[in-house]
Order: sequence, then C-alpha cells, then structure tokens
Amino acid sequence: MTEPAKKAAPAKKAAPAKKATAAAPDRAAGAAGSRFFKRATDRARRISGDPEKLREIADKAGRSSALRSGPFASVLDDFRALIRLVVAYARGLYRQIPIDKLIVVVGGLIYVVSPVDVIPDAVPVAGFLDDATVSLGSSRRSERNSTPFASGKLE
Repeated sequence: MTEPAKKAAPAKKAAPAKKATAAAPDRAAGAAGSRFFKRATDRARRISGDPEKLREIADKAGRSSALRSGPFASVLDDFRALIRLVVAYARGLYRQIPIDKLIVVVGGLIYVVSPVDVIPDAVPVAGFLDDATVSLGSSRRSERNSTPFASGKLE
C-alpha cells in the first residue's frame, strides 16, 4: 500500500505593516499632489489674510518641529525658516512674497502639523517622511523669499 501524499503548507503572507513601510518613499513623494495637501492649501488660501490665524499656524508648526526626528531632521532648518517667514508676514514686516507662494508655504506648515496626511505621523520613521517631502517642496518653491529667514536674523 502507498501512503497518501501530504498537503503542502500554505504560503505565509507578508505582514501589512512591512508592506506599507516599504511603499512609504513612493507615497511620500506624492504627498504634495495629495488630497491632504490640497486641503491644506485650500485652508491656507482662506486664512492668508488673517494675521492671527497665520501666527497660530506658525506657533503650532514651531511646537511640532521640536518633536521631529528621523527624515524630517534633515529639513528642519528649512522648515524653521518657513515658520519665521510666516510670522514676519503676519506681523506686516515682510511682504515681498507673492500670495501664491505664501499659500504654498502656509499650506506646507498646515500639512506638517496635521496628524492626518498621506503617511500618518504615528507610523515610525516613515510618518515624518511625507512631512519632510512637503516641507522641502514648500521651501524650494519659496526659496528666493525664505532665504533671508534661513539664518534666523529676520523674524
């Protein structure tokens, strides 16, 4: 008599968390084109003429920057320069930035302080990757205007 053939064990599936983390750089790269960033810039457009709201966003961004690490640390200086630019604009001390660029900068700050975005901040390391991408993009789009704030001399 022959023995019946044994069934092969089913293949194990990859853990979803690892899959999400592996896709994080791709998702982060698309953050500036996401619906989350669009919402942030829509809000920025609505508050761009309200100095008090601009200062609130800058304050939140400043507190948020103190908690950042990982990929975000590499753009922290640029992010802080954007905060200083928004504060100076809100105080009426600096108005040489076109409104469309101010909206991108404020939208970037709103995106970064929001816990709801392309990669949630609760995801270790990868959670700040999309924030870093948006911050860097905002900085580059307003580079000519944010450069004086990079040194921290202008506020």
